Amino acid sequence: FPGVHMKYLINPNIVTRLSYATNIGRPSIGQLIPRTTVNYDNSTLSSSNPSLQPQTAQNFDLTTEVYFEPAGMFSVGVFMKEIKKFIYNSPATVVPAGNDNGFEGEYAGFTYSTQANGGFAKVKGIEFSYNQQFTFLPGIWKGLGAYANVTRMQAEGNYGAGTAIALAPNPRVAGFNPFIANVGISYIRSKLSLRASFNYRGRYLTGFNANESRATYAHARPVVDIKTLYNVSRTLSVYLDVVNVLMNPDRQTEFGYGRPQTTHLMRPQFFFGVNARK
Repeated sequence: FPGVHMKYLINPNIVTRLSYATNIGRPSIGQLIPRTTVNYDNSTLSSSNPSLQPQTAQNFDLTTEVYFEPAGMFSVGVFMKEIKKFIYNSPATVVPAGNDNGFEGEYAGFTYSTQANGGFAKVKGIEFSYNQQFTFLPGIWKGLGAYANVTRMQAEGNYGAGTAIALAPNPRVAGFNPFIANVGISYIRSKLSLRASFNYRGRYLTGFNANESRATYAHARPVVDIKTLYNVSRTLSVYLDVVNVLMNPDRQTEFGYGRPQTTHLMRPQFFFGVNARK
């Protein structure tokens, strides 16, 4: 059952959309291929899970869009996603002793981790979006434009084993960012195009663990990018992009209670090139 989509035109400038859809997410090949990694220094053991099942979802969306002259739009939408058998990092266990420990008697006392399918997850959220070109301004200011969007989500899940005896719902679901925001300005005039954007990604859970000190989180990250393009002719253009102007870490993770895990620092990157078209 692919889904149902409906649209209602309140007036020429206001549109409401309602949709329901289902989808399926299969595990990646890397998650299914049998593979075990052993770290003798830390006495840890991790493996893939060839028994992982696809995760399924039901999606409900309601959006209202308001269009205004001469070129602009504002929209607000609410959504809910219900996921079953979602894939998550299962809580670590200790490998027991004995020949029937699953590893032919080896690795007794090692901390073992893998992935599993959860009972359910529910994600609810609201999003706002704004986009406008200020063509009504005089002179050279006609090329100005701006956009912004904000998404706020709330998630909870049940990491039970799918039996009648399951864990209580947990408000922390791995992989769902509770807050994302983007703001940008642009200037498009004649042969020149300039864009500056600011993106903010909130702190979110990346790896669930019943022990909060072992749960992993992605640190909040603000990013500023600048893109420039100049059309020399109809067939030739040059561009210069600056990525991560604020020099924020490309990836920064931490354990529960704020204990640092990893930090990958990415300095500002400059990209220059030439585009040629026939």
